[in-house]
Amino acid sequence: DISEIAGILSGYAFSSSDFVDSGVLCIRMGNLYGNTFDKLRSPVFLPEEFITQHPKFVINSGDLLLSMTGTAGKRDYGFLVEVPNGFEQGLLNQLVSKIVPNNPTAKSFICELMRSEFYLEELFSFGSGTKQANLSASQIMGIVVPIPPLDEQVRIGELISSIGKSIHRN
Repeated sequence: DISEIAGILSGYAFSSSDFVDSGVLCIRMGNLYGNTFDKLRSPVFLPEEFITQHPKFVINSGDLLLSMTGTAGKRDYGFLVEVPNGFEQGLLNQLVSKIVPNNPTAKSFICELMRSEFYLEELFSFGSGTKQANLSASQIMGIVVPIPPLDEQVRIGELISSIGKSIHRN
């Protein structure tokens, strides 16, 4: 299962009473929509001192984030995004999780695996609730997937990533 190659950190339940007009971005579900990281989509901010008060939940460029809830019966959750280069820092809010590769060289493989139809079919079978589908960390990490040796993970990730870059250039 995925837990053999990565760990997961669930976000913190920051209180809306802590939100301020400017400061550090509180990364919420809406910031991950459509497998894209959008820091400008309905942004809310937390005080700068929260970076030192909540270091476990600090998010930086290159981190992998996953949306944990959405509409039952729809595929509007389970989005996995890589925080883009140049992003300063943010704080991970509840209902968003950070996926932490056990080996950083396998990050591209993990991205492609967790975006694959094979993985997503299993993921969407878990959505509990009648209107809102909620995922747990154990469900996400417990999906059984084929895990090749690390060197193959790296090669697969590099190959798929280069194909994706080639497509975006054309």
